[in-house]
Amino acid sequence: MTSSLTTKTLRGLLLAGISSLAFAAPVLAADAPAPVAAASADDATEVVVTARRREEKAQDVPITLTTLSGDLIAKNEQVKLAQDVVGFAPNTNAVATDGRERPRWFVRGVGTNNTDPNGVSPIGVYRDEVYIANFYAQAFPLFDQQRVEVLSGPQGTLWGKNTTGGAISFISKAPSFETGGYARAVTGSFGERGFDGAITGTLIPGKLAGRLSVYQNEDKGWNYNLYAGDVTPASSTAWKLSDRKRVGENDEKAVRAQLLWTPTEDLDILFNYHRRDYEGDQSPGYIQPDLTVAPISNPTYNQGYTSPANPLPYGYSWVADTGRQTIRNDGGFIRVRWNIGDYSLTSITAYEENKLTRWSNGSGSIPLRNNVSRQVTPDRQYSQELRLASPDTGAFSWIAGLYYFKELTGSDSWAGNLNIYTSPASTRNYAQTLTDTITESTAAFVSGTYEFNDKFKLTVGGRLNSETKTYSQSFTVATGTVTFNNESEWWKPSSVNATLNTNSQASLKKTYDSFTFDITPQYAFSDNVLGYFRYATGYLSGGFNSRRNNATTPATLQIREYEPEEITTYEFGLKTQVLDRKLTANVSAFYYDYPSIQVLVILPSTGTNTNTSSTAVGQGYSNAAGWVKGVELTLDYRPNANWHFKGAFGRLASEYTNYPIQSGVNYPRLGLVNATIDPSGGEFTRAPKLTAAVGVDYSRELWSGVELEAGVDYRYLAKQYYNPTLEFDPTLEQKGYGLLSANVALAFGAKGQYRLALTGQNLTDEQYYIHAIAPSNNGSSSKQGKPTSYLLSLSARF
Repeated sequence: MTSSLTTKTLRGLLLAGISSLAFAAPVLAADAPAPVAAASADDATEVVVTARRREEKAQDVPITLTTLSGDLIAKNEQVKLAQDVVGFAPNTNAVATDGRERPRWFVRGVGTNNTDPNGVSPIGVYRDEVYIANFYAQAFPLFDQQRVEVLSGPQGTLWGKNTTGGAISFISKAPSFETGGYARAVTGSFGERGFDGAITGTLIPGKLAGRLSVYQNEDKGWNYNLYAGDVTPASSTAWKLSDRKRVGENDEKAVRAQLLWTPTEDLDILFNYHRRDYEGDQSPGYIQPDLTVAPISNPTYNQGYTSPANPLPYGYSWVADTGRQTIRNDGGFIRVRWNIGDYSLTSITAYEENKLTRWSNGSGSIPLRNNVSRQVTPDRQYSQELRLASPDTGAFSWIAGLYYFKELTGSDSWAGNLNIYTSPASTRNYAQTLTDTITESTAAFVSGTYEFNDKFKLTVGGRLNSETKTYSQSFTVATGTVTFNNESEWWKPSSVNATLNTNSQASLKKTYDSFTFDITPQYAFSDNVLGYFRYATGYLSGGFNSRRNNATTPATLQIREYEPEEITTYEFGLKTQVLDRKLTANVSAFYYDYPSIQVLVILPSTGTNTNTSSTAVGQGYSNAAGWVKGVELTLDYRPNANWHFKGAFGRLASEYTNYPIQSGVNYPRLGLVNATIDPSGGEFTRAPKLTAAVGVDYSRELWSGVELEAGVDYRYLAKQYYNPTLEFDPTLEQKGYGLLSANVALAFGAKGQYRLALTGQNLTDEQYYIHAIAPSNNGSSSKQGKPTSYLLSLSARF
């Protein structure tokens, strides 16, 4: 953690820079030099997007969308990773709860907490128009970006499968025939330091251009672990600050290389290769002190638990081992765009390969080496898309296409106990679980817009999709007396001295066929006011997962199938620009009918749950039903070249009208014995009733060649639940909280070529949880949000 002196100095510089603007602005307005040439208000509102797979002005698109420009991303140090973009969109939520992997995307209450390797999110993530299926490949760093588009609501027609709740499209900067680039170095709190940059230019005049973008970032983590190797701690108050060690470090590198070949005026071919290598700690869990019951009698199980009378400081944990992980993403694509007369043909051929490896030398509730684990999750995907677009100059325009996708996802996981304890009774054990999922889908789609007159247009689109999933599993468990001849590689079967019993070998295959569509009438009340209604359906294929059954001897695996997810949405929207187009104000209201929702049911492991009913899931994935409704408002006001005001507000209501009833639940800490839980009537997870983001940016030339930039942002999220099955447990919810950030920068040199910036996040040092897991033994295991931090950067454009 940054020293108190450094922290106070950075805070002072940041606050001085921000506060000085409030006093200096009216004075500077009178006699300061003219502001540096900047984009006009008109330019700022003419944002061009590809939300409907062709270039259009954002205000002309009858879809709720939020756009982040590459300039905003480059200057705003709050936007570092893919999931950070949701901070600018209403009714959106995303957080990575295990280091820099697997963002939990939620848009308008639609999302998933599925953690299975073959799990699929209902929010589609796209990198340069390529769908990224694997969870662990979706937390990539943002560098050298052209823009990001967040599309709310089902986007199945043009964006394809698994967009029940929306789509997020990340667009990289493409090669240019003009030489240019940038370089940036950063340093900040918690030992953070990094570098990113890009260079582009001509390789063969008029024919071939290239672009190389690189990224590196590392930090030492902001958490501390107080575990000191105790086997049986004296009590829940036995922790000592002197035992602390830093945990939560991250080390990430990424590269993107592109070639743009233009053999003719009507043909361009883009080659893209990208790679990401990440290694870091899994986010440590903090066991919330239990105010309702005393800790269980055996102190060995009190690892991580602290007495309410002597709680740990914020950011501190007391766990045997937090775990570590590596992620490697490799991929590339070839995009061909061919103008055939007035028509445009696009082909995108893509391949992605991902691998997650995670391991732990102990859990947060039992002694080190008493419970070890390891998981390797390889994933490969191939996709091919063909699109033909008509010209958009006539009364009728259309886009039609074909799509093919294939993904192979594996999971090799091991669990073991390497030690023997008498209190509590524990013996050595070993188990191996292997699963494989093959997903193959084909689709055909078309979307057309007919312009009846210069006021009224109607867009109708549909997508026919067929997806086949093949799931296989096997389970191996050691029986009898178990010993290990090589504990350093304990997970390998050759290291186990015992009889290995392989069972539960099974395979299931199922095809899911669907047709989704959207109907969107729109009416232009004036050149600056557009109204629309959108009726759309969404579909997410069903699937399979495995859950361990310890009631048999030896233990077995059970395959569970869950049904497809389906949704029907109704949305009214109004897009406006007033005050000479200086103010952009967009509003939308929506209702979602959600007859089938894929939900992850997680019950407490504090007692033996006796659930055996086929209608109840226990720990696993199943289907619920419900509804969502809400309103959204976004504002963007640029009164002049100096000031920029922005806001995004969302109100949301949600309810599970039908949820799998859980029977035979034992929850001793809250007095439940063989209880029945019916979560119906509860709210959706990670769906706060209110989200609000407001900000103001100011820039002004101080003297020739030197410009001052400053900004303040605040985001608020109302109360949200992390487990719909147990919404009555206050340790599994997060009350409303807000995060304040600010930045101040000096841009100098020709056209602001150089930039020195200081950013502060969570300036009020808000304490909050980003995740909470159903209790084990004494309390809920929670993941904490990052405290106050600062980042100093120096960049140069050329």
